[in-house]
Amino acid sequence: MPALPAILVSASPFHSEFIPLDRVERAVRVGRKVFGAEGVLLYTDFFYDQLRTADPKYPITFEDYLEAIGLDRAALFLSDRYGLIPNDSLFAGIDLLD
Repeated sequence: MPALPAILVSASPFHSEFIPLDRVERAVRVGRKVFGAEGVLLYTDFFYDQLRTADPKYPITFEDYLEAIGLDRAALFLSDRYGLIPNDSLFAGIDLLD
């Protein structure tokens, strides 16, 4: 049994700028061989599936991602999948520099 019980593999438009998807796919494939299917946590599987339509050998710039998906859809996907707070409403009325 491996010393680690599981691994976390990240796949997102932010990561894809620097890490080609074929490396992410390899990490998932090898991770499942070592840890089993339950031992590979993919963050996020939504973006992993979405990014698989591009050439896996090359990084995808964030600008290219936005152009392919569209700004409105990308904003929705990113805020929904990352739990971002639109319009900074959490900090409304708070002086963060005080």
